[in-house]
Amino acid sequence: MAARDGVEEYRTLAERPAPEVTLGAGWRALRLSSVVAGLVPVLMILQAVLGRGAAGDGPDAGLAGTAALTWAGCVVGPAVLSRFPRVFNYPTMLTSENVQRLYRLGTLTMILVAAGCAVTLWGMTAALGLPTGWLSWVGVAGLAAAVIWAVRASLRA
Repeated sequence: MAARDGVEEYRTLAERPAPEVTLGAGWRALRLSSVVAGLVPVLMILQAVLGRGAAGDGPDAGLAGTAALTWAGCVVGPAVLSRFPRVFNYPTMLTSENVQRLYRLGTLTMILVAAGCAVTLWGMTAALGLPTGWLSWVGVAGLAAAVIWAVRASLRA
C-alpha cells in the first residue's frame, strides 16, 4: 500500500479493504428479478425446442443452448459478481478516499448489466414468433448506457 499526500493507494487486490456496500431494497429486488426474469425466456425457448422433437433437431436447437449460456454468463454471472466488488478492475486508482464509492458503483453497474442482459434475452423469444425482437435493442441500449454511466462516474470518483 502506497501513500501519496496522506492518501493511501491500493495497488493490489490483497491491499484493498473489504467492501462496506449496502444496497436498498430496490437494487436487491432488481438483482433477483433480473435472474428470474432472464430465466423465463430461456425456459420458453427450451420448451419450444424440446416440444418439436429430440434435442438438437430443428432450426432453433442452437438457440436454446445460446439462450442458456447467455443467461448463465450474462445475467447470473454479473448478479453474483455484484456481491464481490473488491475483485473488479477500476479505471482509476483506488484510494482510501474513493474505494467505497467505487465499490458501490461497481456493484450497481453489475446489477444494471444483469438487468440489461435479461431484457435482451426476452428479445431472443422473437425466434419463437413472439413480437419481442425490439427488446433486444432495448437491452443493448440499456447495457451501453450502464457502461457509459459507470465509466464516467468512476472517473469522477
